[in-house]
Amino acid sequence: MSRLLNGALRLHSVPLVDLVEYRMMIGSTGNFLAANFREETHLDAMRAAIRDMEKFRDTPAQFALADVAFHSAIQEASGNSLMRMINNVIETAVIDLLHETVSDSEADGPAMRDLFIEKHLALFEAIAGGKGHDAAAIARESLVDAYGPRLTSDELGRLELLAATRLEGSGDARHN
Repeated sequence: MSRLLNGALRLHSVPLVDLVEYRMMIGSTGNFLAANFREETHLDAMRAAIRDMEKFRDTPAQFALADVAFHSAIQEASGNSLMRMINNVIETAVIDLLHETVSDSEADGPAMRDLFIEKHLALFEAIAGGKGHDAAAIARESLVDAYGPRLTSDELGRLELLAATRLEGSGDARHN
């Protein structure tokens, strides 16, 4: 399956809105699961990735890799092996998108890196605190904030629709 997805991504240009929608759907669900199933080793990996994001704040390529490491720790904490496998397939596209978004060639690149750090700290706190719904909402909101300005109004409307969704059920505080 991994080879098929890799091939499809190489042959077909995936529109930005599709990649961001995917990240919103999978990221919010992964965050929700991570908040309920994370272990201390996952939290340690997330902390280390945030420290690297802060350390590499002025080095966009390294910053993007630290961001991916943070989300990899969340995927591990979610406990879903298929999610990890599919995310590994699209990792190059995600790194390219992140690097472009936080790049110094973008007028707001440094400000975007600061926003990413702020959002990742809030996400870490939600996951560490077992607040799955909050962690899911942070994923949706932060993706709209980060990529919304790069989309058409119709594409942004699609993201805002997804951002307004909420997972049903109690689901919070498995780890009190």
